[in-house]
Amino acid sequence: MASVQQPVLPLVKVQALAVHEFDRLEPLWLALHEHHVRISPTLAGMPARSTREAWARRRARYIQWASAPDTFALIAEANDQLVGYAFVTVASGYCSWNSGERQAQLETLSVAPSIRGQGVGERLLAAVRERLTKAGIESITLAAACANDGAHRFYERHGFRRAEIVFVAATAQPDLSARAQNVSRKRFA
Repeated sequence: MASVQQPVLPLVKVQALAVHEFDRLEPLWLALHEHHVRISPTLAGMPARSTREAWARRRARYIQWASAPDTFALIAEANDQLVGYAFVTVASGYCSWNSGERQAQLETLSVAPSIRGQGVGERLLAAVRERLTKAGIESITLAAACANDGAHRFYERHGFRRAEIVFVAATAQPDLSARAQNVSRKRFA
């Protein structure tokens, strides 16, 4: 039995967003942040930031990234309401694999919770790919939290494949020598 895709909202318009308009993204970033915290209250043992701090940090990062010439943000609007956005940066391609000279990174894809599953994310992703193709950029990467199974399924449906695993640890080195000694004692006991 084939799955039935819900129709795209009528009159969804996708367009570029200027840097001076980045504050419009706050409600959608906060909804995404809340979703992330709900599915993964901690990330590798790190507690979640407050919504206020999360937005302040993300906004600052958006402004920093926007100084690069190929960075762009696209928004989706329906009935004059912001319903989603995508934020993309571009950097050098992989050194070990031929991903092209420049490679895009989908930093954020957020859709209003009330309309998720209605094709807005699909429309945004298609517009991102179209813009990157016109710019001669051959590949795009993204990161998704391990617990975000819905995002994994969405991206895999759209041709993304799992390629890397990101490990996170505290910088304070645990005492690995004591641990190794305990393992050795158990083996030879």
